[in-house]
Amino acid sequence: MRWSKERFLEVPLSKPDALYDGTIDTLLKYETAPMAYSPLGQGKLVSEKSGTPLWSNKEKYQASESQLALAWLLAHPSNIFPVIGTTKPERILESAKAIDIKLDRQDWFEMLKTASGKDVP
Repeated sequence: MRWSKERFLEVPLSKPDALYDGTIDTLLKYETAPMAYSPLGQGKLVSEKSGTPLWSNKEKYQASESQLALAWLLAHPSNIFPVIGTTKPERILESAKAIDIKLDRQDWFEMLKTASGKDVP
């Protein structure tokens, strides 16, 4: 498990390791919703190995890249609670709009596949 000393989980779209290493599965088993720090990967929304356009759904959902990245976390069945870590009102307002974005399952898995550069098991 990758935990910070504050017991928050790091699981941005750019590093979805917790989805593959059993961390999220364990939290689901015990019905524990993780709090995710750095949900936007400290400004690095996707890993460098991702060469495919990830944000092709920006127009479909009428959302920014950061809103889509947050919506991706919010759509996970473990009820991930992203901690955005900003005090700038404009960033807070932009991030809050992610709550209203309902990613369909196909898009969610496509984003994971594109960001991780791996096929989804």
